[in-house]
Amino acid sequence: MSVSKNIEGLTDSTVCALSLSEKKMVILGTQFAGEMKKSIFKIMHYFFPKKGILTLHASAYQAKNGYGIMCGLSGTGKTALALNKNFKIIGDDELCWGPEGIFGIEGGCYAKTINLT
Repeated sequence: MSVSKNIEGLTDSTVCALSLSEKKMVILGTQFAGEMKKSIFKIMHYFFPKKGILTLHASAYQAKNGYGIMCGLSGTGKTALALNKNFKIIGDDELCWGPEGIFGIEGGCYAKTINLT
C-alpha cells in the first residue's frame, strides 16, 4: 500500500506538496525523480516573476540570425526542434526570460526516451 493512501482526504497514490512559507517539499508515492524537477519549477513560477523574470516551459536556441523560443507542453517537439544542427541550444524544458536575457534553469537536455524506437 502506498504511504500517501494513509493520509486522510487524499485520493491519489502520488502526492507532491509544497509549502512556500516553510520552504519545504514532500513527495510521496512515486520513484519518478522528475517530480522534484517539476516541483522546483513551480516554486520558480512563484518567486521569479516578483523579480521581473518570466518562467517558461520552453526550449530556446541561438541561430545565425537571432534567437528562438518554443513554448509548449511536454512531448510536443520542443527539444527535437531546438537540437537542430544549425542552432546552439540555450536551454531546454525550463527557461527564464528577464532583463539579462534568456537562460536555462537546468543544465543539459531533458529528452524523454520512453518507447523510443
